[in-house]
Amino acid sequence: MTWLTRIIIRCAGHILKRRNNIVPLTDEVLSDLSVIYHSGHDEAIDLLNAIGQLKGNYRSAIILFYYYDYSIKTISEIMEIPEGTVKTYLSRGKAELKKSYKDEEGKCNG
Repeated sequence: MTWLTRIIIRCAGHILKRRNNIVPLTDEVLSDLSVIYHSGHDEAIDLLNAIGQLKGNYRSAIILFYYYDYSIKTISEIMEIPEGTVKTYLSRGKAELKKSYKDEEGKCNG
């Protein structure tokens, strides 16, 4: 009976992982993140808005890595993609964030 229970638990875990490939950026997640990082800084809100504008895969990888402190290996398992792809998503997501900040900087100075 114990081994059957263990098999059922593992199968349920696999099903849940498949359903959660992408972390949705809901209002609840945003409010949790803004409560943690908001301490009166407008930059944190700007960053959350910029992250919200990213593609789904980039956004998920960045949130899992930087906000939830998951390792690349763990993110790879959660999203069911190779570790190299996670690194690519992080790199491209950071590049898009940098680009959006440069665009904002140009609007302020120009």
